[in-house]
Amino acid sequence: MRWASVVSEREVSSEAINESIDSVRRALGGEEPDLLLVYVTPHHAVAYDALPVLLRGAFPKARLLGCSGASVIGDGHEIEGAPALAISAAILPDVEVIPFSIEHGVPGIGSTGLVSTLRDQIGVDPDLAPALVVLTDPFTVRADTLGRALDEAYPSSAKIGGLASGGVNPGECVLFVDDRTLRTGAVGVALTGDVEMLTVVAQGCLPVGADMRVTQMDGALVTGLDGMDAFNRLQKAIEDLEPSVRMLLTRGPMIGVAMDPQAVALHRGDYLVRQLVGGDPARGAISIAHPLTLGDVVRLHVRDAATSTEDLHELLARQSGSGVVAALMFSCVGRGREFHGEPDHDVRAVRSQLGPIPVGGFFCNGELGPVHGRTFLHSWTSSIGLIRTREWS
Repeated sequence: MRWASVVSEREVSSEAINESIDSVRRALGGEEPDLLLVYVTPHHAVAYDALPVLLRGAFPKARLLGCSGASVIGDGHEIEGAPALAISAAILPDVEVIPFSIEHGVPGIGSTGLVSTLRDQIGVDPDLAPALVVLTDPFTVRADTLGRALDEAYPSSAKIGGLASGGVNPGECVLFVDDRTLRTGAVGVALTGDVEMLTVVAQGCLPVGADMRVTQMDGALVTGLDGMDAFNRLQKAIEDLEPSVRMLLTRGPMIGVAMDPQAVALHRGDYLVRQLVGGDPARGAISIAHPLTLGDVVRLHVRDAATSTEDLHELLARQSGSGVVAALMFSCVGRGREFHGEPDHDVRAVRSQLGPIPVGGFFCNGELGPVHGRTFLHSWTSSIGLIRTREWS
């Protein structure tokens, strides 16, 4: 197995495509790739339709997957807000590469028809436990619904991906699958055979204050925490914080939902971090962007660059020495230089822990990845697929 990551920053689309093709050939020693993962900024929108056709013309053996991205990641760099075309190319012996598209939305959760529909569209036996990379259009697919559906259809598969970015209106984001350009739906690739994907989801938030248990609900609203009015209980939790920690809440308070509400001790990483949507003091209610039930445990979280760095390094360090040969990175558009105060932050974290492996990807409108074995749609995360051969299992 051999991977390469290249990027072209040329402003003229034809020049960027040609340079990228030449770079892939050099990086792979002239051998034909089996897979191309392609990410392109909207500066090259004029070439969206031609791009996959030209790349597959240059590499007819390769299957292709990709999308538009507000910023892209390749060749050891995060290219933010500038023209760029990034390609991860792979030679995959003893691996079957199966691209797929889901072009007509995702049926509702909870039906046997949903599972069979997804399996039919992906076309892979779930017993093979394929590694799944999934990209979606942010305007036409509920990625959170799709993530849950994929868990039902492929319970043993690792899943990673993100929502295309680089457009603010429907039809402005694009998806690529083989030589086709789509403006709706979802696309992906299933990898089976001598390949395995490990996943890292760095949520980058610091748990603060005390755990609080949901004791009353009114529909989707939380009206009771620890037996108190939920709004006032949350307000008290904020008031009890140190002033320096309260300052971090100006970036927007987040709520961590414990993945195991019966756990004796909860630590960073044991929570699914979600946005606090709002509060109603008159009703004593708060709204959280995640379905909750009585008995769930929640805790205040804050976005913090130092915690984000520590979290990412800690999670990646657990995979050191595990035979990883490449990383597929899906980072939130809210990360990058503006959040961390330096360029190439997440890529350098990967390489500092796993060595100088190829890292490619893009900055997403939302990231797909697992927490405690269940696939969720995230924000503010860096969701990373780490590729290795099965001999390391």
